Amino acid sequence: MSRRGFPRAHRRHVRGARVIDFLQLAVQGIALGGIYALIALGFVIVYKATQVINFAQGELVLLGAYLVYAFNQTALPFIASVALAAVVMAGIGWAIERTILRRMVGRPVFAVVMITIGLA
Repeated sequence: MSRRGFPRAHRRHVRGARVIDFLQLAVQGIALGGIYALIALGFVIVYKATQVINFAQGELVLLGAYLVYAFNQTALPFIASVALAAVVMAGIGWAIERTILRRMVGRPVFAVVMITIGLA
């Protein structure tokens, strides 16, 4: 027995669990940071290409995540779900650009920003 009443093996087990928890949280943090970095990169690419902030991007990212979840629930493998959701979202993005945003070329930036807010 140790001084605090717990056997040393118990203390080693608790210490090992803390290390595992730390490593798990570190990996999750890196993964979440990567997701935020990709979303930020999307904002930068759209802004540099159009000089307009796309306020609908968050909703489109969320729709893509919902599609991955829905496809994954239909017994598709995760990688196939991600690929299929990317194809579907590319089609949706193309349709929005062709039907709504293409008509706004040459209009004031404020009008385009309001359209993207409306899409959100």
